[in-house]
Amino acid sequence: SQGHGNLGSSLMMMGDFVAAAESLQRSLELEPSRLFYSNLAIIYYYLGRFDESVAIQRQAVEESLDFVDWLNLGDALLFSSKPEKASEAFQRAAEIAESALSVDAANTATMYALAWAKAMLGDLESARKLIDNSLSMDPNNPYVHYYDALLSVREGHQDGAVAALAKAVEGGYPAIMLINEPHLTDLYDRRDFRDLVSLVD
Repeated sequence: SQGHGNLGSSLMMMGDFVAAAESLQRSLELEPSRLFYSNLAIIYYYLGRFDESVAIQRQAVEESLDFVDWLNLGDALLFSSKPEKASEAFQRAAEIAESALSVDAANTATMYALAWAKAMLGDLESARKLIDNSLSMDPNNPYVHYYDALLSVREGHQDGAVAALAKAVEGGYPAIMLINEPHLTDLYDRRDFRDLVSLVD
């Protein structure tokens, strides 16, 4: 189970979503795993199969105290047939992340996750403060720049979003993942964004 799951997770990061899904499904047939349910849900999200992503992600969040699982559920719900349910997932993600930050206030992964939850709940001001703090504390983390880009899109700052994505890719974030991210659709017609994702060729 672990071998199939690890292979599927690696294939996902390479952008081979069909093969990744097959490996993860095989892993889950052998043994249920919160992580591999979550990764399989992410694949369906990137494939645009949002209702299926939600159904699988709900298996990952059962009794889960991982804010990332709840963030992923919120994202999938937002583009699903029941977008009105997304705020509940983002609120749960925010609650878990805030609790984690009360224990470790310097954890940037928790900080940028909370920023995204806040942004999706409509509090862009708090989200920007959290992202800026993350950037100052961990400027070489590609995921900080990725969430900075997502937030910049929400703020209407497309130039800043593309610049942040360039830093994310430079730091190791897979460019293939950007092509299928529905939160970035406003950037798809931009030449600089297309140039950036062309790095996957």
